Amino acid sequence: MKERNENRPGYKETKGGWIPNKWDNSKLGTLCEKITDSTHKEKGSV
Repeated sequence: MKERNENRPGYKETKGGWIPNKWDNSKLGTLCEKITDSTHKEKGSV
């Protein structure tokens, strides 16, 4: 069985599957700064 986008114009195959040619295949860490937890209140303590 062929994958849905296999050999379809405008798509490329990546480790994550078929994506549009215009999309980049990047690691998340290269796209944003590290997200850290901050001080927060327990549920219901507003």
